[in-house]
Amino acid sequence: MKKLFVIFLTCNLLIPLYAAKVKRPKKYRVRPKASRQSVSQLSQRANLSLERRMNQIIKLTNRTVTNVPRKGHPLRTTFQVQPSNVAFGETASAFAIKLNGKTWGVTAAHVMRNIRPKPHIKVEVSPHNFKIAPIEKFFVGNPAGADIALFEIPEEVKPHVTVLEPAKQPANMGEKVSIPGFAAGQPLFIANEKILFSNSMRLFIQRTPLEDLTGFCGSPIFGKNNTVLGVYSGFVKKSLLYEHSWFYDIPWEIRDEIPNLHFAIPVENLEIMAKAAEKNSLQAAGKMMKVFDHPIAPLHLNEYILSVEQFRNGEMIAKVHKNLIVEPKKLEQFFELQENDVLRVILSRPQTKEAPTPYVIYDVNVTTGKVTEVSEKEAFTPIWGR
Repeated sequence: MKKLFVIFLTCNLLIPLYAAKVKRPKKYRVRPKASRQSVSQLSQRANLSLERRMNQIIKLTNRTVTNVPRKGHPLRTTFQVQPSNVAFGETASAFAIKLNGKTWGVTAAHVMRNIRPKPHIKVEVSPHNFKIAPIEKFFVGNPAGADIALFEIPEEVKPHVTVLEPAKQPANMGEKVSIPGFAAGQPLFIANEKILFSNSMRLFIQRTPLEDLTGFCGSPIFGKNNTVLGVYSGFVKKSLLYEHSWFYDIPWEIRDEIPNLHFAIPVENLEIMAKAAEKNSLQAAGKMMKVFDHPIAPLHLNEYILSVEQFRNGEMIAKVHKNLIVEPKKLEQFFELQENDVLRVILSRPQTKEAPTPYVIYDVNVTTGKVTEVSEKEAFTPIWGR
């Protein structure tokens, strides 16, 4: 009996310890390889899921600048925004830029929404010494589209900020960029990452998965000569890449290189917002949407493209839904169009006094370029009920 008891005790103690040490292979769900499919099939998977916020910083890598850098270092061009005037608390990144002759503070739209009701700016005036001031006036884009915000920099901190210049040319695929900012309130400088995709709505930038980036949104994307190419907005997981139709618009030769991606809002959107801010309304300026170079209507920065639908002989045959990579200037890009097909463009926007309805809908004949504004009731009534 004594031997049996010893064997029993040994098994119950040692087997769990052994099992804990054994590295069992992870179970992975096999994903089918990307293949060209019809737009109607793509449209079922075209809603890009974006992970904007992380719960904590796991590790700041050797790219982190832990000491206050010398004046003139790119990191000294960024500062922080936060929800109150306390010295310590949740912060995000921001910078100053000159647009149309005026200096503006810049961060991401979702940042400005998160740090309400009273956003503040936090600027370093000397090593480890900060000045905090309230932000009184700001303009906020739509995070689902133009995830950017402009704000007026308080006079008391203006002498302590470095004003950047926008890049004169759009970003190019393959161009190397750097991103200075703050993660969890600590300086972070990411250098020499490559742009893998670029259009007027988004930049996708190679991300070496070394750190998590709480508070990094709102940082400037530096191109050549430290001019600003865009505003950092977040990152997307590699596991999602093959599920979205924008992937088909990337050249084949770089598809195998794509790791997790940073994404950013191109600087041209800041220039449009600055024009709108001069007239004190986001409805005052926008980028023109086009189909085969036929102008449709401006896409304002508080709006985003909810869907683009293709109609033939009155029947919808294809749809791309809420895809952030759809180029407003080339709405035809995902469709196989025939003569006199109609593209229906549905925009979503917040309801305001200037824009009392949540949707704006346009039908455009791809051959003639004729544009018709459609009522919500007509657009959202099922075909069989018309």
